[in-house]
Amino acid sequence: MEFLNKVELKGVVGRVTTTKVMDKAVTKFSLMTEQVNVSEDGLQTTEVTWFDCTTFNEIAINKGDHAHVLGRLRIRRYIAVDGMERVIYEVVVHSVTILDK
Repeated sequence: MEFLNKVELKGVVGRVTTTKVMDKAVTKFSLMTEQVNVSEDGLQTTEVTWFDCTTFNEIAINKGDHAHVLGRLRIRRYIAVDGMERVIYEVVVHSVTILDK
């Protein structure tokens, strides 16, 4: 059996931060997607979802850019200062293409 963990997103970039970890760049950014839904009575609603993305390369990406992202989903768990378990879902990015607006 072959397993698959693949994420493909197109959206608008929100915040962007780049840090150095042991001489390697780590870029984290958020990506907003929209899903338009139409109900049976014709009412149109838009569902907005924000994704946390991480790449282990320094990339030229800016807030407001339209981007196509390929990667995989990663789930991280940790215990916060208040003692509660927290869960983070993030996309580990393999490639980013900046799109024309």
